[in-house]
Amino acid sequence: MSIKKLLVVNPNASPDMTELVKSGVDRHLGPNIVATYWTCPEGPTVLKSQEDIELSTRLCLENLKQSTPKYDSFLLACYADHPLTAALKVEVGPDKPVVGIFEASINAALDVINWQPLPVLGRFAIMTTGKAFEKQLSDGVTRILGDSKTAHQESCFAGVISTGIVPGDTMPEIIKTAKQKVQKAVQKLMMSDDDDDEIVVVCMGGVILYGLEDFVLKSCQTDDTTQKRMIIIDQLEAGVDMIKRELEKSSTTQNI
Repeated sequence: MSIKKLLVVNPNASPDMTELVKSGVDRHLGPNIVATYWTCPEGPTVLKSQEDIELSTRLCLENLKQSTPKYDSFLLACYADHPLTAALKVEVGPDKPVVGIFEASINAALDVINWQPLPVLGRFAIMTTGKAFEKQLSDGVTRILGDSKTAHQESCFAGVISTGIVPGDTMPEIIKTAKQKVQKAVQKLMMSDDDDDEIVVVCMGGVILYGLEDFVLKSCQTDDTTQKRMIIIDQLEAGVDMIKRELEKSSTTQNI
């Protein structure tokens, strides 16, 4: 495959968040994708509400319109059911992949559930930051998978658990704060398991949680060997993997 240009979009106005995204995306790109990182030049530095998300969609579209022709694909690096993903798809057309890390992580979780042989029903959960995102992400999963896969008793979706982690918690000098909050969230998560419905996948649902994947996995380990099946989805890795698949698919279609 020829060299492809990827634009990684941070829809908030925080350059520090963009640097965190870059540290997680670069390691998975490979030799055929060159990434450019873009931070929304205005608006909120942290998206705390649906109103912030709607505002960031409008601001990003206004600022990106002139530059989208330069790129072959787009990765939205915000873990939310963000309307910018759909809006960018309309803006750039069907021939250029547009992927959101939220959607990508759900696809990755379903891949694990579908391919992993289990004696019980395998489910996935999302671990997010603030409590306000629990409903937003749950509604997003329902939108993507449909009511039939999320509302009934045999749903593969176990729900969203918030940690209460805020950006300051993940600073190196106080990372202990974030880990304490993660451990409490994991305890709640494990309490929701039963003999027939086992949570086997946890999606990390917030960019500021990047880097805590191994800690979450260790926190999920118990004396019960069934818990050793737990897989933690790296949201940024899932996004890059989906971009690669979409680019390969697009390239194959063009060569037919």
